[in-house]
Amino acid sequence: MKSLFAEFKNLADRKKTVGDRDLMALVESTTQTSPVVWELDNFVVNSGNLMTSTACVTLKKDGKKYQEVARGTGPVYASLRAVEKIIRHPFSLEDYNLQAVTEHRDALGEVFVKISDGHGIYRGRGVSTDVIEASILSCLAAVNRMLDEASLSRSDALKPTSVPNFANDMLSSHSDKRKEGGDA
Repeated sequence: MKSLFAEFKNLADRKKTVGDRDLMALVESTTQTSPVVWELDNFVVNSGNLMTSTACVTLKKDGKKYQEVARGTGPVYASLRAVEKIIRHPFSLEDYNLQAVTEHRDALGEVFVKISDGHGIYRGRGVSTDVIEASILSCLAAVNRMLDEASLSRSDALKPTSVPNFANDMLSSHSDKRKEGGDA
């Protein structure tokens, strides 16, 4: 409940008026069934039409901060690639969907992602007035589900359902992922 109130205060600082749809989106975004392994601390993105986008993302895990920098053809791709580099668990971005939850200039953006690591497909959802932040939050929601299932699989000695296939990975052709040989 404290997390929800903190998110509400953050949203109220960013927007003039907080409506019913804003509150619904906040409640839905803070209810996560998987444990939170990785949390967003901060991010800085540099982007423009005549440059390669870069993102510096800092995540928290067990009170410790981890930071990485990545490049991409856009700020979202660079940000998600930086997340992948931090968690050191390769994944393929299978789907990305952005939509506005509310109207006007200070509208909330809602991002849905679908990622895969060869063991399963994991979905995440993020909400923010900043679409890059919403993208990172949705990725982290999916990553936390993926890592939660991976830890359960290790403890139950389950084998992967398939060999990871990154041929359709939306990140590889739009970031520094391919240039690094696919390393996470």
